[in-house]
Amino acid sequence: MSEKLLALGGLLVVAIVGFGWAIYYAHRNGQSTLFLTKAFLITVFMGVGMFSIGFASDAWDKIMDGQEEYRKKDAIVVSVMPAGIVQGGVQTTDNALFFSSPYTSIETSKGVYRVSGSHIIQKGAEAEIQLRATGREYLCAGGNCMRLSSQ
Repeated sequence: MSEKLLALGGLLVVAIVGFGWAIYYAHRNGQSTLFLTKAFLITVFMGVGMFSIGFASDAWDKIMDGQEEYRKKDAIVVSVMPAGIVQGGVQTTDNALFFSSPYTSIETSKGVYRVSGSHIIQKGAEAEIQLRATGREYLCAGGNCMRLSSQ
C-alpha cells in the first residue's frame, strides 16, 4: 500500500477516535451531542471519500506503469522475417452498426498483409515482418512500421 493511503487511514482513525471521545464526554456531562455527531459523520464520510480517491489514484498509477512497461517491451524486436517487395496498397474501412475500423491491405511479392489504420506506403520498398517482445507483429517498409491486424 502506498504512503498516501496509510496517511489518510491514520488521519481518519485519529479523527474518529477524537470525535468519539468528544461525543462520549459531552454525553456524560449532559450536553447536547447533536453537533458533534453531525461533525463526526461528516468527518467519516470525508475520510472514506479521501481514502477512495487515494486508492483510485494508486490503481491509476499502477495502470500507467504497466502501460509504460508494455510500450518499452513493444519496442524490442525479437525476430525479423522478409516479406518481399511492396507492390501496392488499398485503404479500406469496415463500417459496422456503431463503429468503423480503417485498415490498409498491403500487397508484397510474397503476399497480402492487412495492417491496422490508414497508411501510405512506397512501392518498391523492401518489407519485413517484425515480431516484438509483446507478441505483436509489425509490417515494416521504408522506415515505417505498421501493426498487423488480427482480423
